[in-house]
Amino acid sequence: MHAARHRALRELGAFTRQLADHWEALAGRLEDVPAAAKALRAGAAAANELLPEVQRLAAARDLPVGKLAVGVAGRTARARPPVPDAVLEANQALRFALLDAEHVVTLCEYIGALSAAEADAEMVTAAAQWATSIRTPARAARRAAIALGKDPDRAIEPLSLGAKLGYAIGWFGEATDRLSGRRARR
Repeated sequence: MHAARHRALRELGAFTRQLADHWEALAGRLEDVPAAAKALRAGAAAANELLPEVQRLAAARDLPVGKLAVGVAGRTARARPPVPDAVLEANQALRFALLDAEHVVTLCEYIGALSAAEADAEMVTAAAQWATSIRTPARAARRAAIALGKDPDRAIEPLSLGAKLGYAIGWFGEATDRLSGRRARR
């Protein structure tokens, strides 16, 4: 197995675990946005189903995708900005969560291309199925994020009191920009 595919499969283990954990937790925070919670839970379930398949097919190719790749790396891997959901508004958290799925889908397609280059038809087929399994709930989550635009008050509700710190930082930034703009015009 080429080193590129080796690394990509281990990375897929980590990011699949991260997606499953993050989307499940975020679904709990967005219970009052049923379409979002449903899509996030479906994505978490798809990731949880995908992970053992990745591990099985990697192991069949003498590549363990075990506790270190899935556990430790999966808890720290991030495809989105390193901002905790707790300091975000509902719309921001949901839109950032889509980056998790986009990364996993792209990684699956990349593994498919690497596998095709090595004439590994079984892995090409599996990678295509993995991408589809994540892409489907990601589309539903994207639709839910866009639909939040129809309810702007709900869209900007903070997921926790921590988001109010973000408001204060944003206010300070805007005030500084305005003050700087006035000075520049003088």
